Amino acid sequence: MGEEKMSTPVSELMNVLEYDPITGLFTWRISSGKVSKGSIAGSLDRDGYVVIRYKLKTYKAHRLAFLAMGEIPPPQVDHIDHLRNNNIFSNLRRSNSLANSRNRLKNKNNSFGFTGISLTSLGNYRVRIYNKGKLVSIGVKTDCKYRAAIAFNRAVIKLRGKGASLNNLISSEPLGVI
Repeated sequence: MGEEKMSTPVSELMNVLEYDPITGLFTWRISSGKVSKGSIAGSLDRDGYVVIRYKLKTYKAHRLAFLAMGEIPPPQVDHIDHLRNNNIFSNLRRSNSLANSRNRLKNKNNSFGFTGISLTSLGNYRVRIYNKGKLVSIGVKTDCKYRAAIAFNRAVIKLRGKGASLNNLISSEPLGVI
């Protein structure tokens, strides 16, 4: 949808929708065709985002949320909790391409369960992070992937701030002394 100016279709859409910033849901203010007044607007697209169709055009709900709150949508919207269908306004933040690409979950082929960790040929855990397009080595933790995950978390907070995606360290395995 790009830069949403309050074009006629968008302003019309915002007049027929009600947004609840606490639940993140849009509901219809009118009844028309298959739509009943008060029913939840939108459906999930193939990527898991809530989209709302209106007058043959598709709008992403997370972008409409900014308009509903009286704000111009940013170039990109980041879902803080990584759930693409969670459009609670406090879960949405202004972003750009670089920041949004940093706030991502671990790759599906990640066998360690942690981001930024790989195994060396000697069986040690290596910690690396991308910063400004360059791969930066944080160091090697010899005995424990959890220590390596903690080292990654510390580095990513230092480089990217508190909004960065961290490794989830909750585990049934004991960490021991760190």
